[in-house]
Amino acid sequence: MLHTIDFDDDDKAPATVQAVGLVLRPDRAFVALGRGDAVAEVDPKTFAISRYFPVGHRNWGIGIAPDGKQLVAANGLSGDGTVIDLVANKPVATIAVGGKPWGVVVTP
Repeated sequence: MLHTIDFDDDDKAPATVQAVGLVLRPDRAFVALGRGDAVAEVDPKTFAISRYFPVGHRNWGIGIAPDGKQLVAANGLSGDGTVIDLVANKPVATIAVGGKPWGVVVTP
């Protein structure tokens, strides 16, 4: 099934969004919002936007842990990564990586 989610139509969305990455779990979808400095959580059955997680500047890529309990956002212009706890539903750490990270892969 194809569906379009227009983050610009959501009053709770960051001022500037540019969807640039996507990762899926069976029960949740996550979208890297680039210039919006956030990751959006979307219900894959209803396509409703559940929440926004604040992350560093210019989130270009995201990766999810194999157990589905953590998500990491690569924040290109702030040179760091944000760890989001998907059980507690909040960012829990920022990791300086230097440079301009474009993506992330999370492995056990």
